[in-house]
Amino acid sequence: MWTFVFLLAASWCAMAKNTTDEDRAKILEQHILMRESVSPSASDMQLLRYSTHLESLALQWTANCLRKTANSTLLPNHTNTAVTWINFQGSIVMYDSIISVFGNGLQNYFYENNTCTGYCVLGLQVIWSNTTAVGCASTYCSNSQQSTGQHFYLVACVYQPAGNIPNLRPYKNGTSCSSCPNGFFCHRKQCTNDTSLLPNTTTTSSTATPSTTTNTTTVAIGTSSSMTTTTSASANTNTVATGKSSSMTTISTTGTTTTSVSAQVPAWRILVFAILLLFISS
Repeated sequence: MWTFVFLLAASWCAMAKNTTDEDRAKILEQHILMRESVSPSASDMQLLRYSTHLESLALQWTANCLRKTANSTLLPNHTNTAVTWINFQGSIVMYDSIISVFGNGLQNYFYENNTCTGYCVLGLQVIWSNTTAVGCASTYCSNSQQSTGQHFYLVACVYQPAGNIPNLRPYKNGTSCSSCPNGFFCHRKQCTNDTSLLPNTTTTSSTATPSTTTNTTTVAIGTSSSMTTTTSASANTNTVATGKSSSMTTISTTGTTTTSVSAQVPAWRILVFAILLLFISS
């Protein structure tokens, strides 16, 4: 009995691989890159967000290790979702490369007449403009019941809302973001209302008023002379007047220090003049 159980367990084994934050970033970036690069350009392309809820649905589907289209039994009560998947043999899951493989079929798609000469379903879902969320997961499968009997990784992405609607093109052609809904803005040629992606428009500016220091020395020589000096910044003014009856006026608007010095008649001249007066009067 135990031998039978052991053999049964050995014949089928599924081991889920945790999707890391780095994986999620790569998944989202690869989708955004492909969606912003469509040709002709899209006027209504929505910017995808990553959904851990859809990731859990993808993990739920890959855990079955069944390489067939998801149905209501595998993903019950989840309408308007689409599953894309790929299986490969390897030692590591590189999500960015896998998403690129999804888009390989787009080289066979012709937008003008909405036709495909190959298998375009995976790529069309990646660039379906009305799809707004994606989540991906992978499981390492070892199942002898599979046709090959080989070990493989099963990688799946779940999208919402679902794309690939018959007779519809994946997006509307036109100038990028020209058909965005009201309240949305353009980010990498895609429509979004996520304000955290808005460019930082806050500009910090500082205007300094230059300070001018003026040191002015004015000398007036002669009789009955005057000068007026006006400064608009901090000034230190030294005024020296020499000679008879000289004057100076200094007008300053800010922080002005003014120093004035007037010359006087020497005392010995006054003494000589007084002696002469006494001599004449006698």
